[in-house]
Amino acid sequence: MGRVKAQRHDRFHALPNCFGDPVSVNGQWDKVFHNGHPIHIEPGCGKAELSIGLALDHPEINFLAIDLKSDRLCRGADLAIERNLNNIAFLRMNAEKLIEVFLPGSVDAIWLTFPDPFPKDRDEKKRLTNPAFLQRYQTILKPGGQIFLKTDNDGLAEYTRMVLKDLNIPLLENTSDLHALSPVPPIARHLTSFEKKFLLRNKNIHYLRFEIPVDCVFFKENSDTNSNSIIPENHESN
Repeated sequence: MGRVKAQRHDRFHALPNCFGDPVSVNGQWDKVFHNGHPIHIEPGCGKAELSIGLALDHPEINFLAIDLKSDRLCRGADLAIERNLNNIAFLRMNAEKLIEVFLPGSVDAIWLTFPDPFPKDRDEKKRLTNPAFLQRYQTILKPGGQIFLKTDNDGLAEYTRMVLKDLNIPLLENTSDLHALSPVPPIARHLTSFEKKFLLRNKNIHYLRFEIPVDCVFFKENSDTNSNSIIPENHESN
């Protein structure tokens, strides 16, 4: 770890809006925020540029930005403090532990912003839209809670569409060119640094919005599917 990253790592653990052990909260995020406002989460948030933008727009919603890299989270946490944002917190954790950190039916929305597509077949289980993750989302989401995905990666977008089709999960919005939509949805109004670079290259951005039915039946992890081999291996993640 470089010196600057090490400094940010140490600072992360000293900031009041950061949680290095979110499991210890026991899912009682209302006590952290001192209110019962709706909870939105962003797994794999990077520097949390989207969550910070949404938190500025929606003081009536509490946002939890989630990532494994504390140096990235620290940059977002510092910015949130500079802007006096009291409705956002930053969690250093693996997204696989979501059901240990959030109570069943406690989350109102999940934002997935340029997640790593993990193109290699052996890494399919790490993709944030694979069936195992969707089952975790179903557990923590309230009935009617929605998931929003934004990605530049054609393979990940197609993989996700195929998984949703296999699970009979309907798409509420589905476009391969987010910024051509009118009106522009909230997820398009706040551009991440990666998204700005993609747009300068005239790269289209996929946008999917969906809701997992409470009676959705998930297929087994070793189910035979051809959807894991469609993602090219050259990609920049959030």
